[in-house]
Amino acid sequence: MKTLVLSAVTALGIGSAIFVIFSHMNLYPLVDTPHHDSSSYTTFETPGLQHTYLAGQTVDFKVIIRGHGVYSCTTPTIRIYNDITPGESIFDVNQTTMSCPVPMQQQDYEFYFPSKNDSFTATVSKPGNYTLEILYGGRTVQDTFHVA
Repeated sequence: MKTLVLSAVTALGIGSAIFVIFSHMNLYPLVDTPHHDSSSYTTFETPGLQHTYLAGQTVDFKVIIRGHGVYSCTTPTIRIYNDITPGESIFDVNQTTMSCPVPMQQQDYEFYFPSKNDSFTATVSKPGNYTLEILYGGRTVQDTFHVA
């Protein structure tokens, strides 16, 4: 009888120890919100910009800048030019300083230009191929469209 009780106590002790070990291991993944690693990135979107317009048609677009990192507290420089004459802009928005807290560490950010509810407008009257150029945070990105 003593052997049976001792075996039961030993089995219970070993079972408890195994339970404690497995309960501290991550056997099931935790559900966690997505996060970015420590590397920074910036993406640019131009909602509203189409690939083809008719001469005299209004070009409506906004610029959305999203990313992760330490961001620049400036607005982007935005310009549209005919590819034949890149030195002559038909639309210009020059960089200005924004009123925003400068982060001391990397974080997610999202900016809308001119704002979340407004769009830039330009009218292109001359047929040709055009480039929308955005300069922000030391990067330059371009999107193109055609005017028939």
